[in-house]
Amino acid sequence: MKQFKDQNLSILKKNDEINLELPLKYGQKISGHICQGHVDTIGKILDIKKIDKSYIFDLSISLKERKNLIEKASICVNGISLTISKVTKKGFQIWVIPHTFRLTNLSKLKKGSLVNIEIDILSKYVKNFFL
Repeated sequence: MKQFKDQNLSILKKNDEINLELPLKYGQKISGHICQGHVDTIGKILDIKKIDKSYIFDLSISLKERKNLIEKASICVNGISLTISKVTKKGFQIWVIPHTFRLTNLSKLKKGSLVNIEIDILSKYVKNFFL
């Protein structure tokens, strides 16, 4: 399989679980984050902590992409639209509720796992406007 430097698709194996979302249909109301389906970079899981019934994922991403992170903005991790709870020196943290954890492949991840990251397009536009 061809290696992609900015995607983790090359490490998938037969029967690995992936997350797929149906696209928005014309005229449909937007009731969440805007995700384009692009992969901006690969992230690495630094730590996963269970707090009560939820999970905190600590992820690192490249220095080049860290400049586009904004706390409380959306971010896609393996195609799952989530909210950045905290921007850190190495990347960011996300809180994952039990429902999302159960219904996605986030439950299969562990420390050291690689994930596809799509940074919120609106955050990137706002950051670029003010730079």
